[in-house]
Amino acid sequence: MMGRDVEISIPAAKNMIQSLRAIGYDAITAITDLIDNSIDAKATKIDIYFLREDSAGVQIIIKDNGVGMCEKELQKAMIIGSKDPSDERETGELGRFGMGLKTASFFFR
Repeated sequence: MMGRDVEISIPAAKNMIQSLRAIGYDAITAITDLIDNSIDAKATKIDIYFLREDSAGVQIIIKDNGVGMCEKELQKAMIIGSKDPSDERETGELGRFGMGLKTASFFFR
């Protein structure tokens, strides 16, 4: 429609991240989502390392030999709502809503 004013509403990223963290998402779910992504990327080997840091923190490293993403694909993958859950998926694809990578990234500060 011509002549209509359009206003773009940009969400407050900090508030959105806090909200996503509060929906019952936990470390086990985050790790599981990242492993699902590795499997979807045709990984045949997935290594998970838990490293205790001196300051009583833990570092979690997940490595795989999947096909990976170029920078443009990664940027798109990190946009909330970039995947339509009604789109047809590949046979065996584990992801459904395109939220696993993003939510896992938000969970692990």
